[in-house]
Amino acid sequence: MSNQWAAFHNPDLFENPETFDPERFIRSPYGTKPGVEDRVNVEALKRIETIPFGFGRRRCVGMQMAVDSAALAAVNLFWAYEFGSLINDDGDPIEPDFNALNKGITNDPLPFKCKLKIRSSRHAEIIKQNYIHATPVFEQFERELSKEDRDYVERVRAGL
Repeated sequence: MSNQWAAFHNPDLFENPETFDPERFIRSPYGTKPGVEDRVNVEALKRIETIPFGFGRRRCVGMQMAVDSAALAAVNLFWAYEFGSLINDDGDPIEPDFNALNKGITNDPLPFKCKLKIRSSRHAEIIKQNYIHATPVFEQFERELSKEDRDYVERVRAGL
């Protein structure tokens, strides 16, 4: 098993690797320090983004589908919603702690709250119509829902 954490936290490659900084991927296609692409094998840098999917013959065969699906899901969320911070009683934004992680084999983020605002009534209508259209697809996978989840789905559909 590879040490993926070490690969993505190498201070020789990444500026402040412990800091949540998505803008680093705007400054450099691989999120690396300035000049790293000039002194290391760029083909190796390209492969770093596939490390979570394994290596060689045992690499995940669904990697491209997973990457494309995640990108499509993210784009749809950004299309539909404005994202923001919740506001505390003093009127200050409550910023999520992006370094709060479940520790283990994978370091996934702990749940956090944020504010989502639908971009417009037209966006809301498109989402609603697509949800209604997709209901037969969803229903195939709802057989094993808990009673609580089934009740929630029924309430949502009743409100459409």
